[in-house]
Amino acid sequence: MREGVVSYTPDSVERTGLEDHGRYFIETAEQEVKWSGILEHIAISYEKYVVLYIPLKQTYVLISLEKDVPAESYTGICKAIRALSKQHVFHYSAIGRGSCQVSQE
Repeated sequence: MREGVVSYTPDSVERTGLEDHGRYFIETAEQEVKWSGILEHIAISYEKYVVLYIPLKQTYVLISLEKDVPAESYTGICKAIRALSKQHVFHYSAIGRGSCQVSQE
């Protein structure tokens, strides 16, 4: 998490639950790719924030967004994340089984 950003989830709470949700949704979508097409993103809206899961080739990016970020912008955010990942601008580090934390180098 970026310095100075307040988390809604206390440090004492294991964050792998959010990661497990994303992995489950992505794996389910992969089974439906033949008739649904490739998964672009998953957005889960909570009362206080939105979690955006962006699948990449070998992993996925999980980011949280403020509630005032318009849903119409999610596709653009995902495209920008994918473009940056292709340019190898991100450094990936494992924080759970099969998930990653992404930070700029």
